[in-house]
Amino acid sequence: MRLSSSLLVLLIHSLQLCTIHSFSITVRNGVGSAEFATRLSAKKSRSPRKENTSSSEEKEEEVVPDNQENLQKTISGGPSTIYSMARRMLVWDDQDYQMRKVLNDSSEYNEEMIANITKTSKVLPKWHPHEGIADSNPNFRTSPPIMNNKGYAKAIFRNARKNNQPSLWRHSLRTYNKMRDVEIEQARATSPSKLKIRRQSIHFHGALVACSKLGLWREAVTIYEEMKHIQLYQKQQSEANTDVAATNDKVSDDDLQNLIVQLPRKPIDVNAYIVQCLIKACIIGMKYRVHHQKKSEGNDASSHSSKPNEYYYTIEEQREPLDIAASILQSLEEVHDLIPNNMHVNALAAAYQYLNLNEDASALLDKYLVDDNQEEKSAVNSAANYLTNGETLDLSEYQPSKPRKDEASYNILIQNSVARGDWGSAIDNLKMMTESGHYPKSKSLNIWSETAAKRERRSSKSTWVKQREEILMYDGSINLKGNVKDSN
Repeated sequence: MRLSSSLLVLLIHSLQLCTIHSFSITVRNGVGSAEFATRLSAKKSRSPRKENTSSSEEKEEEVVPDNQENLQKTISGGPSTIYSMARRMLVWDDQDYQMRKVLNDSSEYNEEMIANITKTSKVLPKWHPHEGIADSNPNFRTSPPIMNNKGYAKAIFRNARKNNQPSLWRHSLRTYNKMRDVEIEQARATSPSKLKIRRQSIHFHGALVACSKLGLWREAVTIYEEMKHIQLYQKQQSEANTDVAATNDKVSDDDLQNLIVQLPRKPIDVNAYIVQCLIKACIIGMKYRVHHQKKSEGNDASSHSSKPNEYYYTIEEQREPLDIAASILQSLEEVHDLIPNNMHVNALAAAYQYLNLNEDASALLDKYLVDDNQEEKSAVNSAANYLTNGETLDLSEYQPSKPRKDEASYNILIQNSVARGDWGSAIDNLKMMTESGHYPKSKSLNIWSETAAKRERRSSKSTWVKQREEILMYDGSINLKGNVKDSN
């Protein structure tokens, strides 16, 4: 503090000497008054009006009274402005500025006063850093300041939320991986770091958003598994009421995974939106495998030999991401105390329907969702009347143990029944849909009509020209009736 005060004094005096010819100067009696008078008389002697030096000295002596020798009279725009500018450069909060008595030239430095002010003063960094950048940077000459947890969260989410920007999505995922590497590096370091880099729920969520848009379902499952292990470990520690650092319980066979899980961090929260990002990543990964197979089947036979690395996905491999998402959905209530809702179940059922796995889609809807019809309400109302001695209860806010089927759920069920040709089940589902207060739209009706027409459509026979092209590919010959003739 003494060093900073001396620097401020030197800065003020240097600025005063630099501006002595441009601003009005302080006039005072005491040491050095003769020099001021000599300079003032020399300056006036160059002007057209020449006055005596003695008269100027007399006027100068009349300006300041004898009883105010130690006072200074400063004109606006002079050293006062310089002093305020210097104070703003070195001190942030002008209202809490407590060092003006210590930095005064007329007062002597008091060590006790400096010590008392030092204890109460705020410790401020040397610059105004961004809120996502660390305040302390010991190696500022060789490396820039690193980001803190808030900076990583903003960088991940800012790039992951963009629309139609795959490069920014990948950059968001790279930022998350970099943060994970820094966290592991700090965990393995022998000496503790001042800046603790710890991933939180917002970092995991942003990385899952990027994975869901890119279709990286394996990376999304890996991130979710890491979140699950951390949350289970935190739940065990909260139930046992023990210190996290003092326990050595292993949640995984991987030593690195155990090291990451046992790091002290804020509680991890797995919510419905994180699960939705995971399901979306699995669905896009499934569609990539389907499109990859369809694109390969459309090529001719000569292109297959030119692309030996082309891989054909079977139906079991296509449904692999969906099965993993279904298994996570099944253990959601047990692990995270979350009930799968329509947002999760409808998306996964529509993905099974995309692969023509209609039975799996219907079973998924019937397992996690219940019918919202008048019969269920009447049954609950009768049971409630029995329990309350005949008094009718208001069931407007009745919530079943499972989420109710909505319009999208009934649309999937009806389309599955139409695709299988089970018109009785389709009519029953349509009846339950109308009883629950949902009605099909024109788009749904068109989809059902196209599905029924596609199923009942007869297989088209190949024409004579197509038969000839197929036969010529095998070096055969045909007659006018389209029959194959032996070349021998």
